[in-house]
Amino acid sequence: MFLKNSEINRFKKTLLLTEKNIKYNFLKYFILSLIIILITPVIFGTQNLDSRASAIPLEFFIALTGIILITPLFFPENDAGTDELITSKYFENSFVYTIRIIYAVLTLFLLILFFVFYLKLNNCTVNFYHIYGTFSSALFLGSLGLITSALIKNNAVPYMIPLIYFMLNFSGGSKLGKFYIFGMSSGIFEGKIFLLVSGFVLIISAVLIKKYSEK
Repeated sequence: MFLKNSEINRFKKTLLLTEKNIKYNFLKYFILSLIIILITPVIFGTQNLDSRASAIPLEFFIALTGIILITPLFFPENDAGTDELITSKYFENSFVYTIRIIYAVLTLFLLILFFVFYLKLNNCTVNFYHIYGTFSSALFLGSLGLITSALIKNNAVPYMIPLIYFMLNFSGGSKLGKFYIFGMSSGIFEGKIFLLVSGFVLIISAVLIKKYSEK
């Protein structure tokens, strides 16, 4: 069955919307995240690591890319000029937010996958759980920033909240229970599901808050 002209037109507009958002908003955060990935081997040892040691660079550094990629997804709306440039009256704002979230989350997953593969090449003991665990922590941290951004029209506070939570994990891990983001480096993999589910719940909640606050 061939697509109708209206469907083709909508698809083209979606591609154009995605291209503009990536070019004018997302690209700089992607480059920063890529820099984090590239300097991690300089800061941490990344050769011949066992499972728990491999988790240290992943949870202590790579997970921060979740804050970098996801937290600023609502920032264009804080800048009238940028907002006008990369949004579209053809789509509802919630659709625009969804597009941003999809490519940000996908990019986050691929960057983590890339680094875990790099560890594997360096004879480190890594497996699916390292990908899943790091992604869960990164997504949760990013979602804390995103929902803060939905509640507070500010570009600084949304970064502060997940970073404060990140720092709390160094001293209050036992008190955080299932929401301890450094579980893998302690040999605990089971709690990551709570971070993953909570991350998606916070992201969905952030979109709903943003959507209804603009009406």
